[in-house]
Amino acid sequence: MVRTNKFKRFEDISLDKLIVGQSNIRTENVEEAIDDLAQHIYVNGLLEAIVVFEIDDLSPGHDLYEARKEFKGKYEILAGQRRYNAFIKLNKSHTGEGFDKIPCHVRLPPENTSEAKAISIGENLTQLPMTLADAIDACNYLFQIYNDERIVARKHGISIALVKKYVKFARLPKLLQDNLGAFHKNPKTAMNIAIEAVDALDYTKDGDVPEEKVYAFAKMLGNKKSKSNDEYTKLKQAGEQNPKKPLEEIEKESIKIRNSKNYDVLLEAVHADSLEEAAKQSGLSPEEEAHDIIVDGLKSRIAKKSKPD
Repeated sequence: MVRTNKFKRFEDISLDKLIVGQSNIRTENVEEAIDDLAQHIYVNGLLEAIVVFEIDDLSPGHDLYEARKEFKGKYEILAGQRRYNAFIKLNKSHTGEGFDKIPCHVRLPPENTSEAKAISIGENLTQLPMTLADAIDACNYLFQIYNDERIVARKHGISIALVKKYVKFARLPKLLQDNLGAFHKNPKTAMNIAIEAVDALDYTKDGDVPEEKVYAFAKMLGNKKSKSNDEYTKLKQAGEQNPKKPLEEIEKESIKIRNSKNYDVLLEAVHADSLEEAAKQSGLSPEEEAHDIIVDGLKSRIAKKSKPD
């Protein structure tokens, strides 16, 4: 079989000349971690051009013509929808910095709809995401070099909060690192539980809290989270208040803690999207992420008010 080159040229194309085609198979999680992707592109540049074809290359009678004839002068994206969306975001937040155009591989149109979908699914299936372990190792490696979360965040193109979490996890007891599945089936959620167990019991490598106790406490926290976020929060709080006590006594103390209060908070759509995106990155539910944001904000505000003028 003779293989012909179906790529015509490489070109920077204006965003307003691009459309997301009907053949693009990615319909879910399109916006997931899009802020991190945009930041990564801003820091490191676009590492891989998107793949498009010219609508004008379609002629009457072509399998794709009728559904696209109204888009004369445009280019249809076959692969790279999320990179395109990231450029749209960057062009809005960094107007005038060159994000109004995106590097594209321009190829000949697919012969039919099935070939178009094959191109789209082929790219998405062959791109394996970085594992959580790889991301943690990479963040920790850069932190050891620069000793500054802000620099690591810029190098990776991810949030400082996420860098801090990954670096912190890399310093947890190996017993916890190697047994995340014992705390929760979601790796990110399990990582959060492990970190909070260490923080609650004030564990340090050279301290007097054995890692076996921290491991057992993390399992208790994971069990509580599967039942009730309120029980989980109270157990964590009891651990923070009584880190030296046996776990059985910590659990008894948690029962004495007052129940949490529910508040109905109405968020504008743009803020709700940001909350959901932050929650996905953290491995939390939007409600849990909102809780952490509010608590951190309250602690910061109270600390500022308590400072003398």
